Amino acid sequence: GECVLLSDLEPQHQARLYLAARGYDPDYLARHHQASVMISNQDPKVSRMAVGRIVFPFYIKGVEVMWQARLAYDLEKGQKFPPKWYFPPNTRKVPWNLDLAAQYKAAVVCEGILSAVNMGPAGISVGGKSLTYETIKNIAERWRCIVVAFDRSGSMGSAGQWDAATAGLSTFLEAQPAGVSGSLA
Repeated sequence: GECVLLSDLEPQHQARLYLAARGYDPDYLARHHQASVMISNQDPKVSRMAVGRIVFPFYIKGVEVMWQARLAYDLEKGQKFPPKWYFPPNTRKVPWNLDLAAQYKAAVVCEGILSAVNMGPAGISVGGKSLTYETIKNIAERWRCIVVAFDRSGSMGSAGQWDAATAGLSTFLEAQPAGVSGSLA
């Protein structure tokens, strides 16, 4: 679809107002994360639900590999539709902000993109409430120091679910060749 950078939108655009009201600088998001708004979509594989949403591209080694789009407003309490976040179909899930965060010695792993933005340039998002082996591998191959900062209200809220997720990361780190180490301390 066709997107316009947040910084190129009118100051009173709904997306800019929504982000500003939540404490985010739309110009910063455009400049550092190429955040935009999808204004039209002709791709039949992408739902019309993506139009009007705030789009965050995902890059690996400077190449955009996917994107995720967020509503430019909050849902009413208990409202389930439309989904707050939209992933285009048949995309490979990779962590958001890998390229920028790779410049730092530690990564802060969050569920959502805006939570990762709150963590600064070392914040990365796994785009949801679960850690897959591929995601764990993507992260652990880049950093020795990893801080996991999931929402308490998300799927990691219970001790059993947290233990299962961190066991996967711990197992991956322990299986690395000599000279590569990591810890969940």
